[in-house]
Order: sequence, then structure tokens, then C-alpha cells
Amino acid sequence: MIVKQENKFISFIKKFWIYIVAGFLAIAISVTAGVMVAINQREDVVDVVKPGDDDTDGDEGDNTGGDGNDNSDNDNDNNNEDDDDDDKDDGDDDGDSGEVVNPDPIVFGLPMINASIIQDYSNTKLLYNPTLDRWEAHMYIDFTADDLSVYSVLDGEVISVEYDYLTGYVVKIEHIDGFISTYGSLSESVTVKAGDKVSKGQKIGEASNLAGNSSAYGNHLQFTLLKDGEKIDPNNYLDLQEK
Repeated sequence: MIVKQENKFISFIKKFWIYIVAGFLAIAISVTAGVMVAINQREDVVDVVKPGDDDTDGDEGDNTGGDGNDNSDNDNDNNNEDDDDDDKDDGDDDGDSGEVVNPDPIVFGLPMINASIIQDYSNTKLLYNPTLDRWEAHMYIDFTADDLSVYSVLDGEVISVEYDYLTGYVVKIEHIDGFISTYGSLSESVTVKAGDKVSKGQKIGEASNLAGNSSAYGNHLQFTLLKDGEKIDPNNYLDLQEK
């Protein structure tokens, strides 16, 4: 019985083997196709979240961020312009408040016309004094000129007129901003007195040889300039190119 059944099965195989093989091939093809479809579907899912898409979104985000920064910069520029306008308005308000600002610097005149320097100012080295025959600090300028007239270098008020054997007649004038000018070795023909208001360029006296400490220079002016009580170099304030 078993032999007969085996013979029938073999006979069946021999008779329909082509169909059987074709069936297996069809099944294999179907399985292969199914696997490929599944793989493709998986790749499609992966493509949705692949890094390239993230970069694109990031670029879009960056672009959006860039626009935001540009907008912020524009806002800042607008705010700065508004602040500048406010500052200008404040400046206009200050001008309307009646406050007067004097932008002009102090300009000194010259104490003598067409003068020449006999002995210059020096606080760094000793200069020789031929009258006293010694070396000494020289904290003023000795001027001389053909015209012996002496003039105030700036508007001010005469605070003293004195005589001393070593310096002759001396006129001291107080000016603005802590400046004081002193004119020594003047003759007795001084034209001002203590308390007088003087103007820049006003004649106050004449140079002479009365200064006992520098009489060897002949007729001359000893000009001293002080700032806040300290002797300073007149060269830094007088335009001696015009002397």
C-alpha cells in the first residue's frame, strides 16, 4: 500500500514537475518582491528624518534667525538714531536755556613791539647773569626793543605797582583763569596804579635799566608769567614769532 502511494507520488512529480518548479519560482519571486518592497518602504521612512532634511530645516532656521538679527540690528539703528535726535534736541534746549559757552581760547598779546630776547626763560639749566657774575635759574624773559613801551598782554586788573632796587618798578596784573603777568625793570613813568582795569595791548609803562640785578642789559623788560601762583614758561603762551 505504501509502495503504491510512493509510486503515485513519483508519477505525479514526473507528470507535473514543470508546474511544481514554476510554482516554487513564483513563490520565490513573490517573496523577493515583498522583501524589496519592505526594504524600499523602510528607506523611505529613513529618508524622512535623514540628516539632510535636518540641515535644510536648520538652514531655514538660520535664515529665520538671520532675519531676526537683521531686524534687531535695524531696531538698534533706529533706536540709536532716535537717541541722536534726542541728544540734538537736548543740545538745542541747552542753547535755549541762555547758558553761554565761550569756545574762544585765551590769546595773549606781546609786552613789547618788535622785541628781541636778551635772556630766555629756563627752569632746567642755569644761565649766566653778567650783572651779578653768577649762574642762576632764570624764571622770566628779558626783552628789549627800540620802542621801550610796555603793554599788558591780556585784559585784567592791576593788583600792585612797586619799586625794588633789584627789579626796578614792577607792575603786577591779574587775569582770568589764574594767570598773573609781571612787568619788571620799568622806569618811574608807570601809567597805571593798583585797582586799575587794563585792556590787552594797553600801555602800562616803559622799559629801563633800573633793575639792579640785570642792569648790564641796558633798557629792558623783565617779563614773568604765573599760573595759579606758579611761574610758567611764557614761550608756551606768547606768540613770540610776532615779537
